[in-house]
Amino acid sequence: MNLDPFLQAIDHSRTWFFKLVDGLTPEQWDAKPYPNVKSPRETLEHLVISDRVCPVLLQGTEPDYEAYRPEGELSPEQLLDLLRSTHAERMSWLKEFTEGKSPDDTIRTVYSGEQSLASQLIDIATEDWYHIGQVSLVRQGVDPAWDYYAVFYSG
Repeated sequence: MNLDPFLQAIDHSRTWFFKLVDGLTPEQWDAKPYPNVKSPRETLEHLVISDRVCPVLLQGTEPDYEAYRPEGELSPEQLLDLLRSTHAERMSWLKEFTEGKSPDDTIRTVYSGEQSLASQLIDIATEDWYHIGQVSLVRQGVDPAWDYYAVFYSG
C-alpha cells in the first residue's frame, strides 16, 4: 500500500473546511460565541501556520510558530487565498516527502514522538476535522438557523 489515500484524506479535509467557511458574514469571521473557541479568522490563521510548519515538524524540529504567522492584517478573502496557497505548498511537500515511503515507515516528530508515517498523516487530516467542528460550532452559535447538513450533504 502506498500513502496516496492518506494524502487524499488531508486534501479532502481541507476541501470540507473551505465549504464550511463559504458564506460567512463579516461579523461571523470574528465571532467567538463560546469561551476558548477560536473565531473563524483565528482558525484560518492557525491553519496557515499549521501548513507552513508541517515540513519542520515532520522532520523532527520544534518550529518557531510566530515566524510562520501571516504578516499584517489580512481580510478574510486574503486569508482564504493564503490558506489555499499554503495548503497547495504543503500537499506538494508531502507528496515529495512521502515518495517511495511506506505507511509503516517510522518518523519521529516533536509532539507525537515516534510513530508510523501513516499515523502522522492521519493526525494532519484530523486537525482539519477538529477545526471544521470548531468553526461549525461558531456558525451554529451565531446563526442557529445555519444547517451544517445542508452545506455538506446537499450535493
